[in-house]
Amino acid sequence: MNGGAHALLQKFDLKELIEIIERDKVTSIVLVPTMINFLIHHPDLNNHDLSSLRRITYGASPMPVELLKKSMAAFPGCEFIQGYGQTESSPLLTTLMPEDHVTEGPASVIRRLASCGRPILGVEVEVVNEAGIPVKIGEVGEVVARGPNVMMGYWKRPEETRETLRGGWLHTGDLAIVDEAGYIYLVDRKKDMIISGGENVFSTEVENVIYTHPAIREAAVIGIPDEKWGEAVSVIVTLKPGSTLSDKDLHRLLRRKTCRLQSAKIRRDSRWRTPRAAPARYSRKNCASHTGRANQDISINAWETYREVCPPEGQ
Repeated sequence: MNGGAHALLQKFDLKELIEIIERDKVTSIVLVPTMINFLIHHPDLNNHDLSSLRRITYGASPMPVELLKKSMAAFPGCEFIQGYGQTESSPLLTTLMPEDHVTEGPASVIRRLASCGRPILGVEVEVVNEAGIPVKIGEVGEVVARGPNVMMGYWKRPEETRETLRGGWLHTGDLAIVDEAGYIYLVDRKKDMIISGGENVFSTEVENVIYTHPAIREAAVIGIPDEKWGEAVSVIVTLKPGSTLSDKDLHRLLRRKTCRLQSAKIRRDSRWRTPRAAPARYSRKNCASHTGRANQDISINAWETYREVCPPEGQ
């Protein structure tokens, strides 16, 4: 049992957050990845003493591996912990512990930075196919769970309760793979998976590739209707101040590192605001609903990727 004081913010305010950490000598904070992204890119970050921080816990949305590495480098004295779950699971299902946050060593260990960890004590978590059978290592399935923390049901929504808790398991709607050590790797929400030309494209996979480019500050990947392919992959990116990114560079990056987009063609579009859902995380649903609405008041570059035959580079 530990005792401690809480420093509460009425809303997320980056300047106030930094000032409170410094003033009150905060040792532990809980943030979503977008908040961490804002924090490590704050221009005055190095002008404040945040050395009191000992732990950063994150969750609520996927953490791109490159962003996690940058965050660990920005706060070398902190241990990082990821929590994955849902409101329906009160809320945790898995954790990625501090000892799993390593950037050196065997590839099988380093790759765990892309995972959401392993099941917490007392909770069963599996990745299953459409028939409810656990998938093989490396195969994509839906995350399901059961345990004392899982809800009894939705208030006055019996049909949705039956669908979500069918077979005695909580069906999360999250798609994932599991490795030989039991670590779970989220690849997409079931409803967010893009099916282009009959091939499954996972938003999180593409976003992780985009984040490897040094000019990228934020990225969102959604599917948009396309007459030829059924759905096309729409990539919305926010660049770091003073950075540039050409169509050709982004095209080359996606084609080189994402096998599912080998034949993608990229067209420059207009500027967009990346719509967010509280707390401070972007919403793919809102991104899709805002497609076609230009916002010229902020500096955000947008790109759309279409599954068409790409001409050789240089032409």
